[in-house]
Amino acid sequence: MSRKGERIMLNTETAAWIVANVRNVYPDNSRDTALQALSYFLDLTSGDDRPMEACIQAMSQANDLQKQLQMKEFTDIERFMKDLLKQVSPDVLNKAPAGCTEWSLKPLYTQAFRLFAPNFSLSNSASLDTLKKDNDEKWHFVNLYQFRNRISHGENPALDPARMTELITSMLVCELRLCYTWAKELAALWAQRQAWNTFDRMGYCRQITDAYNELCRQGFGYLDVHWYADSDPDTTGKTIDDLRRRSKDPALKLLGEAGTGKSTALRRMEFLMAQALANNARGIIPVYLELNSLTDDDHPVLNRAARQLGIEETHLAALLASGEICLLLDGFNEILDLVVKKKVANELDSLNARYPASRILLTDRAMARANIPTLAQARRLYLSPITMEARVEYFKHNCKDEAARKLILSKADQDPAYFEGMNTPLKLKQLVDVVTATHTVPEDLLHSYVQHLLEREMNEKKDPNIEYLNVFLQVLALQFQEEFSMMAAQRELAKCKTALGYTQPDTLQCLKLALDMGLLVSEEANTLRFASPEYQEYFEFEADANDLISVLD
Repeated sequence: MSRKGERIMLNTETAAWIVANVRNVYPDNSRDTALQALSYFLDLTSGDDRPMEACIQAMSQANDLQKQLQMKEFTDIERFMKDLLKQVSPDVLNKAPAGCTEWSLKPLYTQAFRLFAPNFSLSNSASLDTLKKDNDEKWHFVNLYQFRNRISHGENPALDPARMTELITSMLVCELRLCYTWAKELAALWAQRQAWNTFDRMGYCRQITDAYNELCRQGFGYLDVHWYADSDPDTTGKTIDDLRRRSKDPALKLLGEAGTGKSTALRRMEFLMAQALANNARGIIPVYLELNSLTDDDHPVLNRAARQLGIEETHLAALLASGEICLLLDGFNEILDLVVKKKVANELDSLNARYPASRILLTDRAMARANIPTLAQARRLYLSPITMEARVEYFKHNCKDEAARKLILSKADQDPAYFEGMNTPLKLKQLVDVVTATHTVPEDLLHSYVQHLLEREMNEKKDPNIEYLNVFLQVLALQFQEEFSMMAAQRELAKCKTALGYTQPDTLQCLKLALDMGLLVSEEANTLRFASPEYQEYFEFEADANDLISVLD
């Protein structure tokens, strides 16, 4: 077989032989499409024990004597139809026709005729002469059927060259007509196989599992989070593995506030799907994308997904069409560029409509304003509160410091009430970080964590602005109860600098540091808020304790 770009064609000699045999009996306006579809089919079945590709090429090169010897195998239209149905309609082939124990010659022909001549009877041989005279392609099907029927009954009909040529033409017309009927399906199947041939499945799965294991080593990974669907009590307590197996919803939204485990859940699902894919030659390919890293491309999601998989966008489209992709899209609320966010929203709606067989799982804030809505029909899922058992498992898996782990687990045994407020993965990680750093279980976790975070950033980044960050965040907590603009924040911090006599700190850099540390978040361009109500309350309390409001006044 020769290839031109991504198109596959029979070799030149075989293609010319087919065209010569069907000239004037197969319509010219559909011949090229039919020949291309036949080429796709032959390539899809080239690995079979008795590939039709080899049979056709051998027939095209044989002399008359060889043709007579090969005629029985060449005209094996039953095998051709079974191989074709196996590709394009395996569900039909798996069910024996009514009144038959298997797909023998007549049921196969009946199935073929339903595609384009549902009312035609194979037994109506009286009309054969009329069909032949009218150059009706049904004549070729009946001609071949009668020949194969005699063979199936043990006959060995004598063949002269004229009769052989007639049967060759009938066989080729039948093959072209059947492939033409399923041309779109064959093209899609061939494109899917090309995509899998270019996709490094094992390397991709290994990359995912290595990254997940590294997250676990850093304390970010393992947490047995549960979820439930809106207004569906039967889903209470479902695990991430249950979500992986849930295939009836093409689009899902996983909703929750900051730190509740949305990213953790998606990373866990990606890992589980990669494990399953690594054990199967074909399967669902997980594609995890952090949406806040997308750029202003024509198709930001498709472009990034194709690059991540290492395949062409046309191959990605083929896999999406066949339902072999699961897009795990993290942080719709974190896309700051409104132009990019609108493009992503429109693209997700388009992908969901165009590729209903594939799945999209999108994370977003439960309370996020839908100023740019997307996937309006998606099923809404929510993360369940973390159980004590899940907390203990988290500490066992993610606290790598043995002394710190023993302190935390001992506290869990002696004072379980201490952990009641730790209902998000973020708070569990905060405790692990603080106890690992101090080897004490703090009474006030939030205070200890913020101080630990500031000290760690100072040690790692050596940025003098961090020294002023605590006071600046106290100012913001006093002045703003909800969202605030970057400009308004800088204005208030400039007033603070003047009131306190500061000269050195860069207010914009301080805001960027707070964003990097996760103390502030930005869900829209130039709009900020505290990452959680607890942070807001903490810095507001600190401001009151330091009587900061009287200084600012």
